[in-house]
Amino acid sequence: MSRPTPQILELGMHFDPSRGGADRYFAGLVQGLQSSGENIAAAAFGDLEESKTISLDQWRKDPSTESPRILLGPEGMGLWKRRAALRRLGRHLPGSYPVLASHFALYAFPLLGQLKTTSLVTHFHGPWALESAGEKQKPWVVSIKRLIEHRVYASAKRLIALSQAFRDILIQSYAVPPEKIAVIPGGVDTVHFHPLARDEARCRMNWPAEKKIVFCVRRMVHRMGLETLIDAFSRVAAEEPDAILILGGKGPLLTELQNRTAALGLARRIIFQGFIPDQDLPSAYSAADFSIVPSQALEGFGLITLESLACGTPVLVTPVGGLPETVSGLDHRLLLSGNRVEDLTSGMIRGFSPSLPSRELCRKYAEKNFAWPEIACRVMKVYQEAADDSLR
Repeated sequence: MSRPTPQILELGMHFDPSRGGADRYFAGLVQGLQSSGENIAAAAFGDLEESKTISLDQWRKDPSTESPRILLGPEGMGLWKRRAALRRLGRHLPGSYPVLASHFALYAFPLLGQLKTTSLVTHFHGPWALESAGEKQKPWVVSIKRLIEHRVYASAKRLIALSQAFRDILIQSYAVPPEKIAVIPGGVDTVHFHPLARDEARCRMNWPAEKKIVFCVRRMVHRMGLETLIDAFSRVAAEEPDAILILGGKGPLLTELQNRTAALGLARRIIFQGFIPDQDLPSAYSAADFSIVPSQALEGFGLITLESLACGTPVLVTPVGGLPETVSGLDHRLLLSGNRVEDLTSGMIRGFSPSLPSRELCRKYAEKNFAWPEIACRVMKVYQEAADDSLR
């Protein structure tokens, strides 16, 4: 006799997947679970115009809506109003949803006293406090974030880490018992992220057809390694006169990176593309000779590696965090020897040779190992375990 499928409430940060890696994961997982016929509700902040989205008040009046997308409030809502909205959501959890799957410790924290018969499963997208410390936020802010994380992770029945590297952080930095942690990689929407002919993709992006293109899309903060990438490309540019580097994304380091580029005399060789809409990303990946992820620290997985591979584009990664786990099964040459300027330089020069895996191999690898239906199935087993625990 099969076990009953638990009802799940996925609690994310934003419905807009372009806001960041955790938001993209949240959107992909919800879609993967719902397409598999699972009874899933999703709650996050966003816009009322979102497809199939209902307001929190509408859902409270009629919680029987099938697979609802519950809008907790607009993206710009203040912190205390967000907390109040989450508390209102929490009052309707017991008896309705045996499992709450949280994607952000801050949003799970106000609900801890309201869960009662609801089991908490936490998706660990990254060490919030450690990342804040790396960006040199005030010590008291870092301390509060660490306290919130500790409380939430200690309350969780199960935790899902994207990589062995993040599993180790949960054990070492947050004292989470190893038996509570499941390691399940992120997934990729292989329908949306698909290969395009390179010439067509470059035409769509208005990128030069005759150049050798390295592509990197990252939030522009220190741990992403963009300063190191720019310094490394200055050496590559001297050896590859037809090569250009295109940087996508935004963030607090943008002006500093632009100034660094100008000081190196590379204003025409390094292009700052700015924010790239989600619908344009398949074209951007497909247009590149290869992409690169130059992370320096705290990279739990790197969904952008999967997106690049799904578009048939090889991706070079530093040996940081979970990045090696995303490419090790495909080709060891995709893993850079380190995260220093010298390592990125030699890797990019090698990338322009025919040594990297073909576009066909990259695509097949992503489809076989990281398509969302298979990843969602593995996640669902963890939810079932958490639901079973609550019945004991």
